[in-house]
Amino acid sequence: MDRHPVKTVIRKVRRNKRLGEGPRVCMLCGYAEPISLIPVNSAWLDSNKEFLPHSLFEKDHIVGRKHDPAFVVAICRNCHAKVTELRRQAGISMLFEPDQAKREVLRLEALALLHDVTAEALRRWASEKRSKKEPK
Repeated sequence: MDRHPVKTVIRKVRRNKRLGEGPRVCMLCGYAEPISLIPVNSAWLDSNKEFLPHSLFEKDHIVGRKHDPAFVVAICRNCHAKVTELRRQAGISMLFEPDQAKREVLRLEALALLHDVTAEALRRWASEKRSKKEPK
């Protein structure tokens, strides 16, 4: 029972305002509980990395910090671990590659892997939506 529904609505409006426009979910697993989400961008992540609650989101350098330090997204901790392991299994090195052509191949492979994981998540979400619409 909500003893202070007006205060609850005010908190919800403020939280939504802080989160801003755009997606309010982990881009990979779909975690979307607004009460636990925090607004992030690269500047925020860099200035708050010591205080970032690891139970929510972590910064992922999509193609590797050594390959493009500015290309980051915030994904939940579980998805970060999963994507990191998938990169290792695929042999996508995150170490600096001095040869530009080889470095570009690593970037493309890492980006393709992320798109595979994203496509998997999108299919899962569509399946969830589909099953909710069908009568049981």
